[in-house]
Amino acid sequence: MMGNGYVHAAGTDGWPMLLLGILLTVVAVAMIAHVVRSYLRPQSGGAQASVPPSGASAGQATESPQEILKRRYAAGDIDRELYQEILDELNES
Repeated sequence: MMGNGYVHAAGTDGWPMLLLGILLTVVAVAMIAHVVRSYLRPQSGGAQASVPPSGASAGQATESPQEILKRRYAAGDIDRELYQEILDELNES
C-alpha cells in the first residue's frame, strides 16, 4: 500500500518522534542561551575577582603602584612623559 506519502512505523502514531524533537529543541536553545550568557557576563565578578593580579599567589604581596607603573611603561602602555608625571604624583603621597 502506498498510503498518503508519509512513512508510518507500525504500531506508532508519531508521538515519540515529536517528543524527541521537542526535547532536542529545548536542549539546543538552552545551550545557546548558556553560551550567550557566558559571553555577556561581566568579567570582573564572582570567583574571578578573587584571583590575585599578575600571577601572584595568595601568600605573595600584590604589586606596589610604582611596580605597576614600571611594568606599564616597560610594556609601552604609557609614554615617558606620563610615566614621570604619575611617578611624581605617587612619590608626593
